[in-house]
Amino acid sequence: WKWFNDLRTKGMTVTNRSKPRRHGSVVVYDSALVETARWNFYDAWPSKIEFASLEASANEVAVETITLQYEKLERKK
Repeated sequence: WKWFNDLRTKGMTVTNRSKPRRHGSVVVYDSALVETARWNFYDAWPSKIEFASLEASANEVAVETITLQYEKLERKK
């Protein structure tokens, strides 16, 4: 959230263009906690965060969706 909020409030200007970009990974594990898939992303920034609507009487999992823009994506597994 801090990463997204900093971009939203400070913007991505020419002077701080490289600072808000980050590298990272999205990793999928099976039920035995063994890694089954990995995507590495480079020079990424969050462009949107969405929250599912919550209903007090529902028995559902809350879902948060984060959209990342990236310069490069690699599938490793």
